[in-house]
Amino acid sequence: MASEYLGFISDNDFLNHVRRMMGRLTRTIDLASFEKNVIDPIKLLFSAKAYNQTIEEVIRVEVARQLGKTMENMIGAFHQDIFRYVKGCEVPEDGVDVLCPGRQIYAELKNKHNTMNSSSAEKVFEKLKGIVVGNPRATAYLVEVIAKQSQDIPWAVPGAQLQKGKAERVRRISIDRFYQLITGDDMAFCKLCKALGPAIDKVLETTPSMEMKDTVLQELKARDSNILRGIFKTTFSSYLGFETFGR
Repeated sequence: MASEYLGFISDNDFLNHVRRMMGRLTRTIDLASFEKNVIDPIKLLFSAKAYNQTIEEVIRVEVARQLGKTMENMIGAFHQDIFRYVKGCEVPEDGVDVLCPGRQIYAELKNKHNTMNSSSAEKVFEKLKGIVVGNPRATAYLVEVIAKQSQDIPWAVPGAQLQKGKAERVRRISIDRFYQLITGDDMAFCKLCKALGPAIDKVLETTPSMEMKDTVLQELKARDSNILRGIFKTTFSSYLGFETFGR
């Protein structure tokens, strides 16, 4: 049966993977969770005035920012765990992020090329270096989802060089090239990006429990008809003068 989505992963596995990742996201946010970290009303006021937005629009942006924190963690898991379903690949409990034992391919995944400082880059390099030094058949990759460009190049960091033969086996690769390497399909990552939207829609359509519930604005309005005044009075409730703020 022809695949509706990718081809190198079964449709059932792909949809289950998307469903599992979606399940990691925060689906409900109320006023208590919104105010778990103290809200800065001065920042909200500046945002509303400077960007010509209503306070409701600014609150929605802040809600999205808070929800985005769980999104960041989920995205990392999405890119790593999908390789559980790719033939010849494993996602070990420890060690590296992705392992293809038959081909002696070891990979560490990073979402963006600029998320590592020099110290963390050196740490990852030393880890990959240790793999190729201890295994003459191994090639170790730093895989970047959002790289500067499509690439598959030897990777080195200052002060941590390898002999030429081994240096070729510690590599920095963009995720499109890594998918090409693993699946043999030049378009594999592009296919994933195209299939992801329809797959998410399918998961949401068939899993009503994943519907988003956001009561923040409703609860803010119930607390004070002037939302910004209510946030000022709540954030600065013990500060001098705020018992009569906005009157």
